Amino acid sequence: MIAARHPNATRYLGAPAGWVPDEQGTCGHLAVADIPTSAGPGMDSIWEPTPAELRALNRGGFVRLTILGSMHPPVCVSVLGVAEGD
Repeated sequence: MIAARHPNATRYLGAPAGWVPDEQGTCGHLAVADIPTSAGPGMDSIWEPTPAELRALNRGGFVRLTILGSMHPPVCVSVLGVAEGD
């Protein structure tokens, strides 16, 4: 997946403190939009599947969410239509 430029980005997240690129790989910036939710503050980011990922999804593949660490934070995974991208 490719992190897309969020049309309503309010900030950009970088690598977490202590990130070691030589050991953990490159960590780019992620555009996020701060949003209110019924559970409190939230952040939205948007992602675009690569052509290969899109082919896999169209053949019945899945979207996988990987959480680093041992605690699973509250998350939401959804699909936006083209007109809903903002």
